Amino acid sequence: MLKKSKLIIKPKEEYAYGHIIKALAGGLYPNKFHVIREYIQNAFDAVIDWKSSKNDKNIAITVSIQKPSIFIHDNGTGMDRHTLNEYRKVGFSKKIIGESVGFRGIGKLAGISIAKKLIVTTSPFGTAEKYTLVFDAEAMLKDIDELKKKRANIPLNTLIEKHTKLSSDIEEKDKHYTMVELHEIKSDSKILFDKAKLIDYISKNAPVPFDPNFSHAKDIEDGIKKFVNDYGCVDLSVDAQKIYKPFAQNLKAPQLIVVPDSKDKKKFIALCWYCEHQDKGQVKPIEISGLVYRYKNFAVGDNYLTRTTIWNTSSHLAFYFIGEVYIIDTSIVPTSQRDDFEQSANRDKFYKAAEIISNQLNVVARESSDVRRAEEYVQRGVEVISSIDTDVKRKEPSLKVLGVQKIAEIVNVIDNIEKRKKNIPKEDKKTKLLANQVVKKAKKLLKEVEDAGKSEKGEFDIVKKLKLESQAEQVYTTAVRTLKDFFVENPEDLEKALKAFHQNLTKVFSKKTE
Repeated sequence: MLKKSKLIIKPKEEYAYGHIIKALAGGLYPNKFHVIREYIQNAFDAVIDWKSSKNDKNIAITVSIQKPSIFIHDNGTGMDRHTLNEYRKVGFSKKIIGESVGFRGIGKLAGISIAKKLIVTTSPFGTAEKYTLVFDAEAMLKDIDELKKKRANIPLNTLIEKHTKLSSDIEEKDKHYTMVELHEIKSDSKILFDKAKLIDYISKNAPVPFDPNFSHAKDIEDGIKKFVNDYGCVDLSVDAQKIYKPFAQNLKAPQLIVVPDSKDKKKFIALCWYCEHQDKGQVKPIEISGLVYRYKNFAVGDNYLTRTTIWNTSSHLAFYFIGEVYIIDTSIVPTSQRDDFEQSANRDKFYKAAEIISNQLNVVARESSDVRRAEEYVQRGVEVISSIDTDVKRKEPSLKVLGVQKIAEIVNVIDNIEKRKKNIPKEDKKTKLLANQVVKKAKKLLKEVEDAGKSEKGEFDIVKKLKLESQAEQVYTTAVRTLKDFFVENPEDLEKALKAFHQNLTKVFSKKTE
């Protein structure tokens, strides 16, 4: 006869404890503005879902500062009671990687790190109810700390059940929204009340539209939509002030660079748009110059991340442009803090392939530098030749004395322009014509100076002008030779000294002849 086996019932084991909440409230969001971004991400997912399902383009996200609290509201899909109840589950999310901005189920609790309470109120379309979930963050953290003093730990489930409350109330049936209240912002997070800084952060990081005053906005957006299927923007305001992406002035027309997959050239893994600075130097202000990565139109890192990941040489040239790099390959995902992409073989492959961007921009920047330098040499040539021509016509100082210096200056003008004429764009006919005119005039002037320098008693010779006697002429010649030897490495100083010398001689000999 078989013996009956005993059924052993083990007590329920806990595998997660309250300090997870402590960690979430502590070091996960050192930048307080990142917390606001987390809720904007969730709101963005909700409004995009609503837009796609109902074909409703009247979607918006609003951030409202109402001291001592901050509110984030969206008119997206909203949540039913069951979904809001799942909001309490740490690390739980039904969102699919690559389809939604957020997918880890952690960011929804980011408010615990900056506020005394996290209050979420929501209503789904077609339901005559609204639901409110309250996280008493202050009480949670106090409970954890008190137990730690006793070397005790509280299970995460127990902690959340103890300090959260879900309730319902009536609502209009056609309403659909979610509102997050960061109730009573903590003292170490009050920088979030600085409206200007909050707007600046959101404008650079959130999926807001290009500024309508940006002349290239439509061309850029049209270019992005051709390659980035999930590109989307949302009307977003802070205290009723609509937010747009920042832009710079004096930019050349936008250009696109597609980043192909290394194994399948027909497949694109990223798209870059950029505008080059029209003027000399870097784009200003510097904090919006360079390129920024975008995933689902949210920024990943800042304008220095691209410099350190896809630029091998001359990374400073990145700041001569402004632009963005949109991730198309959904296997490349941001870290939870969105300061980089998660370490993976696909990320490394992307960084390597994206060097096509830095290589092209470096070439563009250097070519533009060559063009500007050519134009500068032409303008400088105009000034130098005009100055020497004036000296020749004034007949002062003596070309016999300064001929070598003037010849050197003219030859430099001719050489510099001849070497760089090829860098002037074909369409810039005006500068090309000017360059040819300067060279032609310089060559003519060169001959005049050379001929004048060969003459023993040139027309402009001050000896003849002052009618110096033989002995005085010898003294003059000796003095000039001495000055030339002394200033051999400083032709400009030599010219100044000789001019002064000639002026003084003229004064002295003019008095003698009176």
